[in-house]
This record gives sequence, structure tokens and C-alpha cells, in this order.
Amino acid sequence: MCKKLILAITFLSLFVQGAYSSQKRLTQHREYSAIGDGAGKIYYLKSESGQNWDIWRMNEDGTEVSRITNDSLFKSGTGEISPDKTKLVITEISDNNDHIYIMNSDGSNPSQIYSTQNSIDKVTFSPDGNKIAFIETEPKQSAGTLYVMNIDGSGVRSLSHKNVSSVPQKLFSDISIHPRNSFSFSGSTFTKNNVNYNNNVAFSTDSAQIVFPRYSDGHLAKIGIDGTNTTEISTFSVYRFSLLKTGKILLKNSSWSSNDPYNKLITINSDGTGYYVLYRTSSNVGSFSVSPDESKIALLTYIYENSTYKYNIAIISSDGVLLDEIAIDYYYEPSWASNSKITYSENANIVTVNIDGTNKQYLTNDRITSCDLEDAKGNKIVFSESNGLTRKIYSIDTDGLNKTLLIEQTAGQYLGFSFKLSPDGSRLLYSFKGNTTYYQLLIKNTNGTGTPIVLDEGDYYWIDNSIWSPDGTKIICDSAYYFIINTDGTNKKVLSFPGLNGLGLPVFSPDGTKMVFNTSSLICTAPVDLSTYTIILSTNLYLYPSDWKSNKILLTGASIYSMNSDGSELTLIDYGYGILSPDGTKVVYSNSFFESLNVANIDGTQKVKLSDYTLFYYVWSSNSKNIAYQRFSRQDGSSKIYYSNSDATNNYNLNPEIKYYISCIYAAANNKIVYFGDNDIWVGDYDTSIATPIDVIVPPEGQTNEIKVVVPDGGGYRGTYNPDLGKPATIGFRGASAGNYTLRIFTLLGEQV
Repeated sequence: MCKKLILAITFLSLFVQGAYSSQKRLTQHREYSAIGDGAGKIYYLKSESGQNWDIWRMNEDGTEVSRITNDSLFKSGTGEISPDKTKLVITEISDNNDHIYIMNSDGSNPSQIYSTQNSIDKVTFSPDGNKIAFIETEPKQSAGTLYVMNIDGSGVRSLSHKNVSSVPQKLFSDISIHPRNSFSFSGSTFTKNNVNYNNNVAFSTDSAQIVFPRYSDGHLAKIGIDGTNTTEISTFSVYRFSLLKTGKILLKNSSWSSNDPYNKLITINSDGTGYYVLYRTSSNVGSFSVSPDESKIALLTYIYENSTYKYNIAIISSDGVLLDEIAIDYYYEPSWASNSKITYSENANIVTVNIDGTNKQYLTNDRITSCDLEDAKGNKIVFSESNGLTRKIYSIDTDGLNKTLLIEQTAGQYLGFSFKLSPDGSRLLYSFKGNTTYYQLLIKNTNGTGTPIVLDEGDYYWIDNSIWSPDGTKIICDSAYYFIINTDGTNKKVLSFPGLNGLGLPVFSPDGTKMVFNTSSLICTAPVDLSTYTIILSTNLYLYPSDWKSNKILLTGASIYSMNSDGSELTLIDYGYGILSPDGTKVVYSNSFFESLNVANIDGTQKVKLSDYTLFYYVWSSNSKNIAYQRFSRQDGSSKIYYSNSDATNNYNLNPEIKYYISCIYAAANNKIVYFGDNDIWVGDYDTSIATPIDVIVPPEGQTNEIKVVVPDGGGYRGTYNPDLGKPATIGFRGASAGNYTLRIFTLLGEQV
């Protein structure tokens, strides 16, 4: 069947889209995250630029490396290993569904046993190895519902506190792909939308009950796998726990008070009685892991001392005695490779160490640390790299040249959490605390020259609300109050006027000579010298200015309004949050629940939808005709970068090479966009009209000659689609440079067509 389908392609008309955009990856990464199975094996997720992010396995000494998965779906962690170590269950995420797969622990015999359009978290084996529990969360919900099923995917059900006959009944048997409403609920369920998916769930030792943290109050509760016998276990919030073979529950309690300034490991009985403090420490505590024989616990601890954090993995006996402390350099979560050895990921490499701290081994040493995209303006990009001990801020040109180290944070120093480039990208606004009492607000040239200019001192660990004027000569800063200052550090003025209270964050006019701001009931404008102010709107609505382009001001609250810069023609556009086009004639916005991305004229007319699910990331082209945006196929699915005309035509995936997620989209100079996708920084053409047509020479029907594809200068990439029979085939290609390329078509059996 497959052979016939592929052969049919040769008799179809070959269609190659004549416009494409060139997308370039500027960074590379290779990182590992690992977990031990307790029996001498380590499972790890390897993410690498341009490769599938797959699960691998090796021995605790680094030998016998093997690949467990080999597909392009996103893996939600390294999976869960069955109690007898023979099975592995993993969650994979596609554009349209979350899937649960089960396979042998060596990756053989994989089988998809569950699929849903909802989100799946915390997949867990029962101790007898016969059942799987997991949390499923519906769109718009902040908590999930507990599900249980057999390991072959049969008997799927949610858990109800009513009698067994009232539980949801499965509507059909084939669950390989099923719609959101594959289960029919009658009445409420005990766990429905009340399970904290950020915490774990666990079966009781007899596999008959499941313990879970309630979302409503954080208390531990348990429920029978048949939906009966619901019980509240704890009367306090629990953030992480483990069920021991003795039936006791081990948990950490991080509640701190002046009367009891200790963090604790606690055990309680399965009914909540027998509260016992196993171990206490004045250090902060992170994650913990119990050894396979349950004789020891590995606990992450850390303290702030002499202007720096110090981290340790504490090895504690089952009766609460501190056996050893292993110094580490950052917040790494430990797990057990075996009873005598722990493993963790150090700076994205896999490490093992004996529980007495000896024989530390790096099982991988080829990691390439991923970066974080901070900002992009003009022809400059600013990004950060961190290895746990240090944090470095770099600039680089949008063509990938002139990488420059701008700032380096070492032990005892602190960088703020946001960075703001000037409109032309030549200068960077940031905050830094070195040997000073307070953070300093500074400006530095992005080419690395000169001495940083100190604008102010204060609590500037977060400067997201600080903004540059369009001409780059002034900055409005947000500290305990708003003030405006020249970028050379002179002429600082507090934003205040007699009779006005509660001033909100201002927005500059397009020419940088004015600003607009709100109070509790007024919208006002003022010149940047703050010599006076003008009330342009009085309203009982809570609105604040969010954008100003041309002579139009965008106001945001629960709804989006537009008005002229003199306050006239106040117009309701829709509900949500958005940005104006550069010419001020249109607005692109996501609705209040970020369920759709829309475009409308500034007067609210001609509304069109670009996508169903889009969050915060979307930018206009400089000509106000096109939009690049983050698009989800569903609310909790993977995200891609899409391009569209402002009227929603020509709406397509801008970079098919990105498989997993997209974020942080910025508009740069020369109609370029800069974005972060699959842990790398990308730069691409914004306007597909600059593309050069592709020359394709198709032989006459029936001949087996080769199809010639000529890639022009700037040749880019288009995805390859598997066409239905009788439809045109879009053939993917990729050329490193201009020239003639040969495209050969094969059947799936390897026969050249």
C-alpha cells in the first residue's frame, strides 16, 4: 500500500511554492537531563540543535549507550520505569494530542496506549506493574483530573467518589486517537479539576489506592482505583512526597516561622497519623529521592552565605542520621543509579558519584549550553548563557557576526532579570549588583566599547517596565516611582503632577516628545520635560495606555479601546491585549483568555482571526502588512512560528524545522525577525515577497529522469508533505548555497523512482 502511494507521486504534477523565507539558526545546543532506575541504568533525555529530542539509556559507568526513542515528538521528561525495570512509559506531545506510550525498557515493542487533546502529567506505574495512573488537565483549567488504566491501555477511567456504576464510561474501544469528549461524565467527580499537576501522584503499596495532592488546598488525599474510599490524609499543604514500601509517606515540609525556623523531612502513616520529623535543617531544601532499598535518602539543600549560594546533596539514613554531604555547584535534582551511587545533570552533562562523595564521573562531557534570548533591536541581538556559577550576557549581529561579551556575573554578583535594547540596538539597559549596596541601573554600548553609564541605584532586579524613547535619548524608569532621565544620566525628573495620584506607566509618543499616562480615572498627556499635563479623557473604566502609533493611542484594561492622541473618537475594539501596527491603522490582539489571535482596523471593523491559540508573542512587519506570531494547534500543544498577511491570507508555518516550541519574537532591522525556537536563536526574513522563485524542471510524465531543482542565492527550506493520492506533491529541499541540485525520489522500500 505504501509502495503504491509513493510511486503515484511520479504521476502527479510537481508543485513548488515560488515564495519562501530564509530562516537561519544562530546558536547551537546539546544538553542532557537524567534519572537513574536504581538498578544500574540511567535514562536521559538528549536535546540537540537540529535533532529529534529523544530518550537514551546507558549503564551507570557510561557503557552500553542505546537509543530508546527515535521520533520527532516532544518528550515530557525521561519517562517512568516499571517496578520490575522491564517497562518504560513515556508521555509524548504532538501538535494535536498528548500521547502515552509503553515499551520495553530497551525501547523495543513501543505501543501507544492513550491519546487525548488534553494535557497529560505525572504518569505513574502501580507497584504490581499492572496499572498506570496519570493526571489529565482540560483547557482553561489550572488543575487536573486523576485517571487510571491497565498497562495495555484498556479500562481507562477517571476516579469518582460515587459508586462504580456512576463512573464515566468509555464511548469506544480504539483510543489511539480520540477527541476531547471520549468520556461521558455524569455529575461531579472527587478528583475532577482538583489534582495539582505540578506535584506527583503515587499508588499505595497494595496498588489499590492512589495518593494525590489536592489543588484546592494542597492537602494529601487518597482514593481507591475503583473510585471509592476517599480519604483526606494531611491537614497541611504538601509539595513533594514519596510512598515507602512500609506504607508510610515521606514528605518535605518547608513551612517556616520564627518559632520553628527549620525545614523538615517528615513521615506519616497512610491515614495521616504518626507525624514524625525524620530530619530537620536550617538550610533550604529542594527535591529528594529515596534509594531503591529505601535505606537512604538523597536531599538537595542550599544556603545563602557570604553573598553566594552553597549547594549540597545530603545523604540521610532511613532513621534520620546525616551520613554525608556532597558539595555541588548549583541546584541539581538527584536520583539513584543504584543503592551506592547517585546521578544528576550538572550544567547539562550527566554525572554520577558515590554516596560518600568519591569517584565523581562525567558520563557525558560534550554539552553545548543553550542560551536565553533577551532582546533584539536594530541589527543587534542580546542573549544570556548560564552554567549555574556564572551568567554571561552577549550581543551578536543579526547576521551571526561580532559576538561580544558585554557583562559577566560571577559568585557574589547579581544581574537583573530583564534587558532592554535601545531602538537602534546600539545600547543596552540593564541592572547589576556587584560590590554595591543596591542594584545599579546602567547603560552599555552593545559593541562592547566605552564605560557603562550609571543612571540610578535601587531595587532594580526587574526592569521590564522601563522603556526607551523612540529616538533613544530618554528612558522612563520604574522603581518605587516613575521617573524620566536622559540616557547620559542627566536631568532626572520624577513623574508627578499636583493633584494627580496613582500615575500608571507612561507610553512615549512616536516622535518621543510626549508621553501618555493614566491615573485612576484620567488619561493624560504631557511633554517629556514634564512642564505641564493635559487631561484628554475622563472615564469610569479602568484603562491604561499600552501603545501609541501615528496619532492613535491604544488603551487596555479588560477591553481594548483606541482613540486619537487628543482623546477624541474613543472606540471599543474587542476584549484582550494587543499592539498597534507601525502606521497606527490596525491592531493585532489576543483575547482575554489568549484563545485566539485577531486583527482589526483601528475603528474595530474588519476583524479577522489568525489562529485559535496564541499567547504573548506576535510582532508587526515595518510596512504594517504582515505579522509573525506564535501559534498553537491546541491550547497545550507544541507551538510554531507562523507568518500571515494582516487580512489572514497567506497564513503558514514560517519555519518547519522547529518541532517543539517557539517564544520571544522580536522585530529587527531590514524586515528581519528574531525568535527563540527549540532552545536556539533564529533570524529570518519577515517578508516573503523578497524571495526568489525556485526553478524546477519536471520531466515528461512516464519518464524516470531526475527532477532538477535549482536553488538560487538565499535558498531556504520548505517542509516536505506526504500528499494524499491524486493531489500535488510539495517536495522539500535544502541547499547550503546557490547551484544545481539533484532530487531523487525513492519508494519506502528503497527503490529509486
